[in-house]
Amino acid sequence: GPLSEALHIQPALTSAISRALLGFVAFAAVAYTSKALVAPRVVLHEASDPRVVPALGAYSMDLMVVSTLLPQRLGLPLLCLAWALATLLALTFAVQSVRRRVPLEPTCFPVTVTFALVPICGASLGMPTAARDAAHLMGIAVALPLAPWAAFRVLRSADVAASPSVWPLLAPWALISRAFFASAADDPASLLHVRSCGVLFFAASSLTSLLTVYAAWRRRHAILKTFFSPACVHKWLDPLLGVHASGRAAWACCVGV
Repeated sequence: GPLSEALHIQPALTSAISRALLGFVAFAAVAYTSKALVAPRVVLHEASDPRVVPALGAYSMDLMVVSTLLPQRLGLPLLCLAWALATLLALTFAVQSVRRRVPLEPTCFPVTVTFALVPICGASLGMPTAARDAAHLMGIAVALPLAPWAAFRVLRSADVAASPSVWPLLAPWALISRAFFASAADDPASLLHVRSCGVLFFAASSLTSLLTVYAAWRRRHAILKTFFSPACVHKWLDPLLGVHASGRAAWACCVGV
């Protein structure tokens, strides 16, 4: 509509930024694949350690994004492989966390947010509706029990609010909301093709985003001490991307795209 056209970012700039980000993701995926081939024992050790396994969770997300760059006959199998890897990692993380009594924050990111990326990528690769719905529901099943605990921890603990531990609060619902508009909103065959689902997902995404901003403001002095340190500056990219995903979902809801 006129509103979306009037506020649309320059296509050339959007394309350049997208290509740069995709190039970085592709490089990361290739680098970690090489590591898995050269040092498989190291990777297996990382997968069994709940404090290190987020690296593999990010790897599965990288593979999902890379799958969208390939032809359907190659991209869809890669996406399914990444989904299977994400499922295995999530189960391993849950078991090892219970065994070692490791708290949920911040180690569970991005293992717990991976599933909602499957329908987003699958929509562009012709993945069957049932498969996209299954991944979407898996993401919801993980986010539902995680969100209250993450919110409690972020609002209660200054240390958690001043660290990348806010990820489990913000990221899952941002991706779940985005997945609805990318996969289910325009597919009548989808189990989630219900307008109220979109409203609920967007509300949850907005609420967790606002809680994150509120917690960050309350702990702003502690955050500013470490925000720009070499150890933390790159880790804050993902919460910002989560806010971006929430914004994209809001935009889709408002202008119908």
